[in-house]
Amino acid sequence: MRSGAIVGTCEEMCPEVERERRSRLSDIQIFERPDLNNASLTSAELAVKRFARTIDDSNNAPEFFRTRGALSRTMAYLRALLDRQDARLGLIHKFLWDRYRSVRQDLYIQGMDDEFSVNIYEEVVRFHLLSEHELCEEEASITEMEGFNSHLNMEQMNKALISLNEMYNKLAASGRPAQHEAEFRAYHLLSLMGQHGKFKGDQQAFLSMLQAMRPDVRGSPAIQWVLKLQRAFASNNFVRFFALVRQAPYLLACLSHIYFGQVRGRALRTLGDTLAPKADTPVPLELSWLVEALMLDSLDQAQQLCSMHGFATSVQAGVPVVLLLKGAYVDPPPPVPRKRSGIISAMAPGARSLVVTTPGVPPLSAEEAAAMERQRQALLQRQREQEAQRAQQAAEQQRHQEAAAAAVAAEARRQQEQQEATRLAEEARLREQQQQQQQQAQLELQRQQQAALEEQRRRREEEARQQQQLAELRWQQEEQQRAAAEAERLRREAEEAERCRREAAEAAERQRLAELERQRLEELRRQEEERRMRREAKQRWAMQRFYFARWRAEARRRIEDRKRQERLAANLKACRVGGMAARKAPGSVASAVAQADEIAEGSGVPQWQANGKPPSTAPSAPAAPATKAAIDLAAVAAPLLLQRSLAAQSLYWKVLLAPPPVLHASSRLWGPEQQRLQHLHSWLALQLQRGRVLQAASGNAYVEGPLALRVGAADAAEVVAELATCMAVPDSSTQHCGSAALAGASGIILALPTSRAGHREVQQRLPLPSSMAARLPVLLVAATDAAAQHWREEIAASRLAFTGPVQVVSVEEAGACPGRASRRALSSQRDSRLAVAAS
Repeated sequence: MRSGAIVGTCEEMCPEVERERRSRLSDIQIFERPDLNNASLTSAELAVKRFARTIDDSNNAPEFFRTRGALSRTMAYLRALLDRQDARLGLIHKFLWDRYRSVRQDLYIQGMDDEFSVNIYEEVVRFHLLSEHELCEEEASITEMEGFNSHLNMEQMNKALISLNEMYNKLAASGRPAQHEAEFRAYHLLSLMGQHGKFKGDQQAFLSMLQAMRPDVRGSPAIQWVLKLQRAFASNNFVRFFALVRQAPYLLACLSHIYFGQVRGRALRTLGDTLAPKADTPVPLELSWLVEALMLDSLDQAQQLCSMHGFATSVQAGVPVVLLLKGAYVDPPPPVPRKRSGIISAMAPGARSLVVTTPGVPPLSAEEAAAMERQRQALLQRQREQEAQRAQQAAEQQRHQEAAAAAVAAEARRQQEQQEATRLAEEARLREQQQQQQQQAQLELQRQQQAALEEQRRRREEEARQQQQLAELRWQQEEQQRAAAEAERLRREAEEAERCRREAAEAAERQRLAELERQRLEELRRQEEERRMRREAKQRWAMQRFYFARWRAEARRRIEDRKRQERLAANLKACRVGGMAARKAPGSVASAVAQADEIAEGSGVPQWQANGKPPSTAPSAPAAPATKAAIDLAAVAAPLLLQRSLAAQSLYWKVLLAPPPVLHASSRLWGPEQQRLQHLHSWLALQLQRGRVLQAASGNAYVEGPLALRVGAADAAEVVAELATCMAVPDSSTQHCGSAALAGASGIILALPTSRAGHREVQQRLPLPSSMAARLPVLLVAATDAAAQHWREEIAASRLAFTGPVQVVSVEEAGACPGRASRRALSSQRDSRLAVAAS
C-alpha cells in the first residue's frame, strides 16, 4: 500500500450515502432491485457502488471507499451475476463493466498493489476477454445504441493489463513473482500484435515489452505460443495461424478472434491472386475446404465471407464452390461485422464464473493436439457424410420433382389440346355471331344514319333559332353598353368640372395665403431693417462720441505737453547769455535752449518759422547732438528670443518686478522707490504692447501686441508663435522665483528700480542655478542709466552668474519724445486700428 493513501472504512458493497442519493434519483439498476419495476428501491445486499468520474471533497472521505472484505464480497456478487440465465449477457456485461471500474478505482485510491489486488485485476481482465468473443455479434450501431462496444471493452482491458504489469514488476522486485504473470503478459502481447478495430498495432511496444520480460516469463508456453502466432500473422500463413488457435486455451482463442477477419481476408486475396491464372478466368474452390482452412463454422458463413470480399459462389456437380478471380478481391467497408466462432465457444469450460476465476490452460501438447485433431477430423468426416447424405437427399428430391414436373407437363398438354378444340368451336360460333351482328349493325347503321340526318336538320334549325336569339341578345347588350357608356361619360365630365372648380378654389386660396405670407415677410424685413438702421445709428453715435472723447483727451495731452515744453524753454531761455547764441559750442545750454525752441512749437516747426523771421546768415556752430532715441524693448528682446529657439511655437516672457529694499514705511525713500517701481511696470507693459517690425542679425521679428510673434531667418521657413507676458512680484526681497512660477517661460525680464540692491539680492530674484529656468534669456531693465551701468559692471565682474544670454537696458534711454515723423506714423497706425475696430 502506498504511503499517505486513503484507507477505506465502508463494509458494504455500496456506501449508504450513494445508495440513498441514487434511490432519490431513481437510479437503481435492474440487478440491484428487489422489485424489477421499482427503480427507487434497493438494499445493502443488492446495491453495488458505481464508478465516479471525479473524486473531490464531496466523495473522498474514508467512508466512501470499501475495505478488503467489502471488495471480496462485491467480486463474489458480480461473479455470480455472470451465471444468470434470465438475462442477456450483453445486459450483464453493461452492468459489470461499470462496477468493475469502480472496484479498480477503490483499489487505486487506497494504494493496494499486493496479491489481493492482482487477483481482482486478473478476474477483471478475464471478464473482458470472455465478453470480447461472446458479444462480438451484438456490436452497437446507430439503430442499436445499447449494444456491445468492443472499443470501450478493449480500452478497459488494456488499462487493467497496464496496472497488472506494474504490480507484477513490484512483486517480482520483492522476490514474490505472481503465479499467473505469464498468462496475462501473453494477453497483453497478443493485444499489441496487430491492428484491431480502432486500435493500431504497436510493434515497438510489442518488442519493448518482450525484451523487458524476465527469462522465465519469456520462455513460458503462453508467451512462446503468442510469438508463434505473431510470426504466422506477419507472414500471412493462415493455415498455421488457425492451427495454432485450435491448440490455444479458451481465453487466448477469444482474444485471437479479433484478428480472424484480417487473416481470412488476406487468405482470400492470396488464393485469388495465386490460383487464378488470368483475370478473366475464374477458378472454382470448394467452400468446405475454406471452412476447414479458415476455421469457419458452416458453408453459409463461408459463402457470406466470399461475397463480402467480392468473390462469387456457385454449385458445380452438387458441390458448393467459390469462383476465385484475380483482381476481384475488395475490402468491405467498415464496420466489418464479426461472427462468434462455434469452435472457440466449444472450448469454454462451462459456467462463465469458472472462466473468470480459472487460470488459462497452457497450450496443448503435441499428443493432446493430435488427439484433438483426430476428434476434429472425425467431426469433419461426420459433417462431410451428413453433407453427402443431404446432397443425395437433395438429388432424390430433385428427381421426384422432375417426374412430377413431367406429369404436370403432360396434363398441361392434354388440357391445352382440349382448350384448343374448345377454342376452335368457340371461334366458329363467334364468326356466325359476328355475321349476324354485322347484318344487324348494317340495319342499325342505316337507321342511325336516317336518325342522324333528321337530327342534323333539327339541329340546324335549332342553331339558326339560337343564333337569331343571340343576335337579338347582343343588340340589346350593345344598346345597354352604349347607354352605360354615355352615362359614364356624363358622370366623368361632371366630376372633371367639379375637380377643376376645386382646383381653381385651392389655387386662389394658395395665392391668397402666399400673398399674406409675402406681406408678413415684407413686414418682418422692414422691421428688421428699421432695427438695423437704429442699431447702426446708435453705433455711429457711440463711435462719434468715442472719437470725440479720444480727440478731446489727445488735445488736452498736447496742450499739457506744449505747456511743459514752453516752461522748459522759458527756463532754458532764462539761462541764455546775450549775444553769444550764434557761436555756441555743441552740447552747451544755449544749444539746448535752441533745440527747446524747436520742440516748444509742438509739431516740430522751427522758431524762426513760427515768428516769421528768417534765420541769421552768420555762420553757425555745428548742430547739437540729438536726444537719445526711445529704446524698443521688443527690438532688444528679439535677438534673445532667436538665440533661444527659432522653431519655438510659444514665446512666453516672465516679468519679475524686484521690490525696493526693505525700508520702514516712514522712511523718506519709501515713496519715491515705490513710485519708480510703478512707473517702470507701466513702461514695460507699454513696450511689450507696441507693434513694429524689428531688424535682427539672425532674422526679422514682428510683434503685434502681446499675442503673436513671427520670426524667420534667411534660410528657414517663417515661424508663428505666441508672445505673452506675466508680471511676477515676489512677496519679499529674499524670495526666489522658483521653476513653478517660470513654467512655460521663454525668457525672463527683471525690472530693477534702484542700484542700491546688491548682486546677492538680484541673484535671489532669479531661479536656482540647478533648475532648467536658469538657462533662459534674461533682460535686466534699470530705472536709470547709472543703475544700468552698475549692473553691466556687475555682470562683467562675474558677480552675477547667468547661464543663458543676458542684456541690460535703462528706462532713461526711452525718455526722449519721438520725432514728428514717428508721431505721425504712430497716429496714422492708431487711427487705422480704431477704424478697423469700429467696422
